[in-house]
Amino acid sequence: MAARTGLSDGAAHSTSGRRGLPWWAWAAIVLFILLIVLWLAAVLMLPGLRKAAIQGNEASAIGYVRAVANAERMAAEFNKGYFLPLSCLADPVQCPPAVASQPLLSGTLTDSYSLFFRVAASPTAVEMAEKGAAARSIKAWTLVVMPRAPGVTGQRVFCTDTSGGIFFTPDSNTLPDPSGGRCGGASPLQ
Repeated sequence: MAARTGLSDGAAHSTSGRRGLPWWAWAAIVLFILLIVLWLAAVLMLPGLRKAAIQGNEASAIGYVRAVANAERMAAEFNKGYFLPLSCLADPVQCPPAVASQPLLSGTLTDSYSLFFRVAASPTAVEMAEKGAAARSIKAWTLVVMPRAPGVTGQRVFCTDTSGGIFFTPDSNTLPDPSGGRCGGASPLQ
């Protein structure tokens, strides 16, 4: 009798797995299932990722609005009680006499939001001369920051004004009324 080698007599070595499928077919099936599972995980994570991106953009917008409010407060301290336009906050030398040697506002708004700075009231030339204020001084102002693509880059609209408070509207369909140097129709940010 012949010695057994582990193979049945006359049987050839096969690359087939279960039920006669080759190993590469099984690998393709497993890979396909893995891709479906990964695709489902990505689909389930997208809303959360979009929400996180919106929250990050809104946090950045709030930070910029807060920085402008603080810079305007400092400008009023240096500029005899008057505020300054954004360009003067970023570079005080642009508004002679310079109220500071260093920029009062550093940083910019992200591309996901756009801004609208409105001068509500300006002092007369006589008032500025009497106090020695900068040439482009402002009595009252508002800054409105809106998402560039509502629902994609942000939901809420943010506003700050002469009071230094930060306000918001719950969606970009409702904008604050910036007249009179106040963020009318907006709720205070907690």
